[in-house]
Parts: sequence; C-alpha cells; structure tokens
Amino acid sequence: MPRTRPAPLPRELPDVGTVRRRARKGTGLVVALLGLPFAVGGMVRSGAAVGLVTGPLAFLC
Repeated sequence: MPRTRPAPLPRELPDVGTVRRRARKGTGLVVALLGLPFAVGGMVRSGAAVGLVTGPLAFLC
C-alpha cells in the first residue's frame, strides 16, 4: 500500500478574522437550513410536505 503525502499548506494562511468570519457564515447557514422546515411549516398548511423536502437538504448540508 503506497503512502500518501499530505497536501501542502498554502503559501499564506488566512488571518484569524477571515477564519472566524467563514466559520460564522457556515454556522449561520447550517442553523438557517435546520430551522427552515419549522419556519415554513408554520406558514404553510401542508408543512409536512415542505419539511420532507427541506429536512433532508438541511441534514446533508
């Protein structure tokens, strides 16, 4: 079994502010997608159908 080499690091690592900003955006996106079925379900009478579509999408993300 051949050994794999680790991927090289980029020449310049991003600063802490950029890393935190990206983490906050990602966390916000995941929270919004997980809450979407509940928000849409309250507005639409057939919320179960909408939840069945958005629930798996949020889980995959």
